[in-house]
Amino acid sequence: MTKNTYATLSVVEENGPHDPQQSFLQQLERVDLLLQQQILPLRGKLADIFEDFLLPPALLTEHIAQYTQSTECSDMRNYSAALHMDDNSRLGQLTRRFTLSHFERDALLMCLLPHYDTRYALLFAELQGNAAHRQPGRDLLLSLITPAFEQQVSYHNCFTIHGPLFEFALLKSEKKTILTEGLYANAATYHYLLGQNDLPEELLICGQWLTPLMQCQDPHSDFTHQIRAILTATDVQERPIVLLQGTEKSGRGRAIARAAALERMPTFVLNGELLSDKNIDNTLQVAIRETCLRGGCLVLRNFNELAGSHQDSWSRFCNRIRAATIPAFCLNDRHDASIRFNGFSHLQLSMPSMTADDKSALLQSELAGLSVASDIDIAAIIRRYNISPDNITQVIQEASLYSKQRGDDAVLSEADLRRALTLHSQQNFGKLAQRINVVRHFGDLVVSPELLIQLKEVLAAIKYREDVMAQGFSRKIGGTCGISALFFGDSGTGKTMAAEVMANELGVDLIKIDLSTVVNKYIGETEKNLAKIFDLAAMDSGVLFFDEADALFGKRSETKDAKDRHANIQVSYLLQRLETYPGLVILSTNNRSHLDSAFNRRITFMLRFAQPDVAERIQLWRSIWPEDIRLASDVNLEQLAQQYKITGANISNIALLATWLAADEGATTIANSHIRLALKRELGKIGRLVS
Repeated sequence: MTKNTYATLSVVEENGPHDPQQSFLQQLERVDLLLQQQILPLRGKLADIFEDFLLPPALLTEHIAQYTQSTECSDMRNYSAALHMDDNSRLGQLTRRFTLSHFERDALLMCLLPHYDTRYALLFAELQGNAAHRQPGRDLLLSLITPAFEQQVSYHNCFTIHGPLFEFALLKSEKKTILTEGLYANAATYHYLLGQNDLPEELLICGQWLTPLMQCQDPHSDFTHQIRAILTATDVQERPIVLLQGTEKSGRGRAIARAAALERMPTFVLNGELLSDKNIDNTLQVAIRETCLRGGCLVLRNFNELAGSHQDSWSRFCNRIRAATIPAFCLNDRHDASIRFNGFSHLQLSMPSMTADDKSALLQSELAGLSVASDIDIAAIIRRYNISPDNITQVIQEASLYSKQRGDDAVLSEADLRRALTLHSQQNFGKLAQRINVVRHFGDLVVSPELLIQLKEVLAAIKYREDVMAQGFSRKIGGTCGISALFFGDSGTGKTMAAEVMANELGVDLIKIDLSTVVNKYIGETEKNLAKIFDLAAMDSGVLFFDEADALFGKRSETKDAKDRHANIQVSYLLQRLETYPGLVILSTNNRSHLDSAFNRRITFMLRFAQPDVAERIQLWRSIWPEDIRLASDVNLEQLAQQYKITGANISNIALLATWLAADEGATTIANSHIRLALKRELGKIGRLVS
């Protein structure tokens, strides 16, 4: 260190350091004195090169005397071993958490010197007689820190790959061998000891420190107590890996973070899906180091694939978790196989579900203190959307941004809240489903009055389900009440349109399942696809729609071979998920008799879409034309409705084709001849003639 640098540093005070940076720099000063004392015999050789860097011998003696309380230049190596370290400083915590010896601590500090001043790298190169070796090697560290040869030999074990310095990447070798090459400390450790908390570059994409939600009432106090007991287990060597089952965005990570925060422990979440194959070992090693460095707990998400495809890396990862003695949790989705951690006992827990009251309290606590409209229907929002501790803070922030688009003084409305919630609730179904942004409403739907009443009964069930279950039905029916509806009837009678209308009335999207991608010829794959659909849909706010459901869920047959057996399993699995699914599921079929009879009991509502009668056909003919389309005076819609028994889908096709024909002729109105020709083409498609 330069003379000017020394002027900014103070020696160790009796009452200990006041802040992380001061404590760490004092320790760097100490090892700098140790280094400069050991190279005194070489001072003449180095004077020309490092004249303004190394302290003159007299000033060096003065500084050493301040540490050793001696007027003589006593051996700083003996003083280093006896130096009292403040356990509350960051360096003290690092030393304790990684169980470093005095020698290992000082070796780490010596390797950190080049981060403070690059001239130390030049000095190390000069001392080792090799301009390329700018980091201290094993032999140099031993000679600088340890006075006796016998002690140096005893510290050789500190440089094995399983020693804490290298097991947790506190030190790394410039090349493959620790014995012959220079050793360097990473910049992340240096910045941590200076008081910073930034994530290392290796973890920026795949990891994050999780902030717990402490301002609202804990909805799972018993579960929190259970997690705290695991975190504070006295026998850390026997602490199990906790496999926490649940669905994505069910608040598992936040629940762990809350329990950990009560024990003054941070929570680090590592996402296995975001790990790069290029350097998995190093990333996993750094994740353990950073978690242990801060005395935290580690939460692993999406690690099933990595545990199976990178077995060597996974084995080393498990060994390092055990060596670090940090609490570790693995989040498992219900349809995934549990991961096995080598050498650990496993404890499988399930994440408790949130009640409507829990979700309401969570939402209201986040809205507290904001300028909010008085007419927000919290209960309706809870029914429509999956309120999760994982994203509620960001949802409210984004809803506030929408309100500010109307002006800085605008209050947050229910529409703002719904807009943000809709965006956050949308899940990625990939090729398994198509998301339909619905626009049609009850005014567009032409059905019989009785069917219209039945559709509104489905909406009433959705609206009052939670209230009714809370009145005692939850215990009576086993705690679950999935709401499902079967729409059956001829093609073109409005089943798909009715599904869109239902989704629109609920203020959500329609999630239309693509059966061609769901059904798989390999045993078990169809059930796995269905499990994924229902799990994702449970986090989504949309209406789940199985069109032409008889193609997948036909009648269960007598079991004659493996194919029959697994086809029957598919039906049974769907029926089971229908009873526990928290949203609305709609299945449609052209022929009800093709579905398994078990659906009669398990389906909540069964609605028949009949062929429209004359009055309905008249309404369909009248409502299909947009406002800007004009009909010629010779068009008699009532006569068409009475003469032709066709569906709404047929009428829609006829109106569209007739408009095209008129446009092709340059006509300004739709004439009867255009409609008659379009009618002829449409009936021809279904094998009927125009009378």
